[in-house]
Amino acid sequence: MDRYLFGAINNLALNRGKIAFISGPRQVGKTTLSKQLSKKFDQIQYLNWDESEFRRIWTKYPNKITEKFDLTLLDKSRLVILDEIHKSKGWKQKLKGLYDHFAEELKFIVTGSARLNIFKKGSDSLLGRYLNFRLHPLSYGELSNAGILDPEMWKKSIFTPTHETNSQTVVEKLFSLG
Repeated sequence: MDRYLFGAINNLALNRGKIAFISGPRQVGKTTLSKQLSKKFDQIQYLNWDESEFRRIWTKYPNKITEKFDLTLLDKSRLVILDEIHKSKGWKQKLKGLYDHFAEELKFIVTGSARLNIFKKGSDSLLGRYLNFRLHPLSYGELSNAGILDPEMWKKSIFTPTHETNSQTVVEKLFSLG
């Protein structure tokens, strides 16, 4: 299932060479969404802060994460997914250096909690290099593909099955996935 931010992240951030920050509450699907976005790339590297080897490399030599890519192949698209790096001290400065050095060769997605939104603190700015996307839990509207509805239309749609799916199935999905 493509989430509601799939197209926006692709078109507004990745296709324009910006870092895509995907933030949101726990277990909302940030990592799943980033992995779905990675399917259009030729080379992918998923790196998680909870893996001790990556934590050591990121702390001392962040540019080494690019070693698994063949950067000599000019026609290949490459994506780096950095999951939960906001837990690292000085992560913004390291990400800025990595992006400034490899912006032409690599696309970046950074996932994490709401702490990704804190940019006022610290001396190094990522301004102009990223777009922030807030992923919310699954909703009735997203599961039913209803689009944005006003409250009356939403109430009506719960009790009136649409041609795409019936409302009972949507509510069951919401209870099991939401």
